[in-house]
Amino acid sequence: MNTAELVARAEQIGGAGDSRRGLVDLHVDGTRVVLRTSERVVRRARARSMAGGVLAALAGCGLLYLSVWYGALIVAGIAWSALAPRRIRPLDLTVIDTDADCVIGSNTVPVGSIASIRGAFETRGWDGFSVISAILHDESSVPLLMLLGADDRLAEAVCSTLGAAVDRPAEYVGSSGTRVACHAPAA
Repeated sequence: MNTAELVARAEQIGGAGDSRRGLVDLHVDGTRVVLRTSERVVRRARARSMAGGVLAALAGCGLLYLSVWYGALIVAGIAWSALAPRRIRPLDLTVIDTDADCVIGSNTVPVGSIASIRGAFETRGWDGFSVISAILHDESSVPLLMLLGADDRLAEAVCSTLGAAVDRPAEYVGSSGTRVACHAPAA
């Protein structure tokens, strides 16, 4: 597998022309191609974290007349707004090793044994998450990645980019149960 071809194919096809564009990035590190969350996703997470801290501080201000102990909520909210966004960084999702010709996620799978990439939204109790799996030629499923939360656009972008990178069909079944064909390889 050629690293330059892999990156060009994934950047050209993965998430092109829709709301998924810009959610994942590919970084080349020698013979390894790292699929990671983009700066757009990081900025959004930082803004949400900061907003949560501001809301906590405002709630503390609103409740301060009940007890001075709500002053601690104000301080905690301000500290959270100032410190937490600095700790949010891009997250490495999977690695494609072009020398070993394999995809490395929660499991290592040779690219030649992958028939397709499939993602699905699942829940356990109250927790929602998306599982991105490699479907092998014998139709068994090998999980590669689990994304916490219910961000279907990010999961679709990961499926699309990973499918394009390994040149395999990719699909995602979202939280609404809708099946989306993320990538179809050129014939």
